Amino acid sequence: MTPLRLLLVLLSPALLQGPLRAAEAGPKTAYYDTGNPSDPAYLKGFDLRRDVFYEAVKLKDLGLKVLVAWDIDLTLGTPLNPAGRVSVGSDPWWNEQSDLLTKAFTGAYGPRKSAEGELLWTPEVQARYDARFGQLVQLNSRLHEKIALRPVEKFVPTAIKKAQAAGVAMLAVTARGPEMEQATLQDLKEDIGVDFSRSAPGGPGFSLDSFKLTEKARPAAYRNGVLQTSGQNKGDYLLHIFAATGYKPDAVFFVDDAARNTKDVFTALKNAGIPVRVFRYGHEDPRVEAYRAGAQPCVAQAQLEAFRRTGALPPDAKIRGARCDAERNFYLIYNSTAPAAGD
Repeated sequence: MTPLRLLLVLLSPALLQGPLRAAEAGPKTAYYDTGNPSDPAYLKGFDLRRDVFYEAVKLKDLGLKVLVAWDIDLTLGTPLNPAGRVSVGSDPWWNEQSDLLTKAFTGAYGPRKSAEGELLWTPEVQARYDARFGQLVQLNSRLHEKIALRPVEKFVPTAIKKAQAAGVAMLAVTARGPEMEQATLQDLKEDIGVDFSRSAPGGPGFSLDSFKLTEKARPAAYRNGVLQTSGQNKGDYLLHIFAATGYKPDAVFFVDDAARNTKDVFTALKNAGIPVRVFRYGHEDPRVEAYRAGAQPCVAQAQLEAFRRTGALPPDAKIRGARCDAERNFYLIYNSTAPAAGD
């Protein structure tokens, strides 16, 4: 039985009649949104089994070199699963805190850059911001050592292993930076149950340590099949890895929950002439919206308070009567008060 036939036994006939059925065989370039019906690129009835795994193995069976690249947070794994939900350290918590830090500094010192891109902050202010951002990154890394991610969809870790065995290359592309490497490997191997090192471009022994695409860029790294971009353009960094490893894919699939990342990858690979199917993956959208609309920010602050006090992270279900206090939240993260105008 060929790898494709083996994978087909996992798929019902109904699944094979979906929007990316066999009539669309062969490499192609397309952008889809799987979670927002109002988006012109919305893909109704999306299914990872059919639209990514089946399609990737099918192309591999045609003799093509195929890569599937995965985001990690809210794509492969999530701390927002109701069974053990932990709000602090989640993607919406990180985005909220990084936005609050930027707003605190712009409120105190004005915009960082002019409309023409000229740096307006003094070197001293920029250094203070960088130091605070570094504290936030370090805290997030420590939190992830305690947080257990769960697969967003339970079948995915097994499906990844089967696709790898069928010859499909796989790697993770994360906005996390090299400083979170140990926590990231723990999240992937121990919590989610996937290992990208054996099937990624360059093979298990290849690594790029703390590299930059430009002089002013933040350090990135590529090890164990995990590309850590430090929040920078995932498309540009993917192309850099292809060049550094001599990897020339015939087709790429990219799955990420963040529209900024999916658009960056689609643009970069399309312009490079690489057929790519990009999926803005919306499975966790309802849980992210629930975080923003509900009491989760206050729950996250209570969890952070407990973490600072005891080193433990109680799940959301054990938090009662959580209250938000912006000044206290800033102090818990940075051990200082927020900057004020005139500082």
